[in-house]
Amino acid sequence: MVLAYAWERREAQLELLDSEMSYTAAGAGEYLRNALEAIDLRMSAGVRLHEQWLAAPRHDAASGHELLRDIVSQSRHLNGIGWMDARGYLVASSVGPQRRAINVYDEDHFQAQIVEDAGLYMSAPLNSRQDGRRIITLSRRLTGRQGEFAGIVTGFSDLKGLADGLDALRTNRNIGIRLVRGSGLVDPLVDLPPRVNGGDLLKRVVRLPGPQALSLEFTADTRVALEPWRWQVVLSGALFALLALTALTGAVIVLRLLARWESAIAALRASDLQLREAQRLANTGSWEMTFATQVLVWSDEVYRIFEKDPDRFTPTYDCFLAAVHPEDRQKVDHAYKESVSTRQPYEIRHRLLTDNGSVRWVHERGRSFFDVEGRPLRSVGTVQVEVTATDRKSTRLNSSHSQQSRMPS
Repeated sequence: MVLAYAWERREAQLELLDSEMSYTAAGAGEYLRNALEAIDLRMSAGVRLHEQWLAAPRHDAASGHELLRDIVSQSRHLNGIGWMDARGYLVASSVGPQRRAINVYDEDHFQAQIVEDAGLYMSAPLNSRQDGRRIITLSRRLTGRQGEFAGIVTGFSDLKGLADGLDALRTNRNIGIRLVRGSGLVDPLVDLPPRVNGGDLLKRVVRLPGPQALSLEFTADTRVALEPWRWQVVLSGALFALLALTALTGAVIVLRLLARWESAIAALRASDLQLREAQRLANTGSWEMTFATQVLVWSDEVYRIFEKDPDRFTPTYDCFLAAVHPEDRQKVDHAYKESVSTRQPYEIRHRLLTDNGSVRWVHERGRSFFDVEGRPLRSVGTVQVEVTATDRKSTRLNSSHSQQSRMPS
């Protein structure tokens, strides 16, 4: 009986670690997709502005600098941008005129665009010549008035900004995050190692769509997660042995066990506070529903996203559907029920209609767990406010102010 209980606690600790890794992976994947989309929107804006610049009566380096500087000033992740002509020479950049000619003809991000449009191309990480920062270089193809190759728009992004954003999403410092390109055999773009490394590792990989062939790798040392369990096994065995010898000695051990238990409870509370803060920073909440009781549990961030008072509102599945925009309600309900029926995770983008009448776009992911006979036990998931919708609207040249005001912030 004691061994069965100990094994059950061990599995619970590993499941908790796996859940933390799942939440971290979901948040990190969404953050990186949003960052790359924001970068691509700015690079595409650079292509369109190049066409306008060529058609203008005055298209020198100074006028190009003014246009490109505005692009960088509106971006969190793009630190510099410039135009290169068909021979690889710098024509204009966001940092202003250069004292010497700069040519990138032989570099991979230029060569990749010559034969055909490679989309948003990302080079391997390198150190900046100016200050040694770790950066990646990006490019998009420029075409002339007859459709011929006219050069590239090139930009660079400081990898420290991406690393800081991913680091803020780690709810558990024992979970490591690596952002790799291609096979991952070269240096990673971002490397956030776990606090403890060297034992049995729990691993998870999230592959991001797109030509960049980027992957997020997550690792965690199970020794750290099982440390409380090992203490429980040792202390439980010692407790039974000592209780058999003397009740007095057993009482002393019980007091010590209670002290350790209180310490563990305090650590769990601290971890819960870290999780809440990380969810607040990432605009991401988590939820869980038990099928047997139909009880739906929301994290604090979900209440904030849905603009509900946790002291006055009791979440249920029907209440959740009522908060979904009427035009999206049927597809959301269908996506969730189909995922339970097929036992597959689901992902959906939909709108919320708050009590004050405002519309908010969210991105939702979820999965369900089943017993050995295939009956559903519980569903868990995340919901995140889309933060790039405004950026997406702002880069469209023909969008009006009224259209922007209807998009979620």
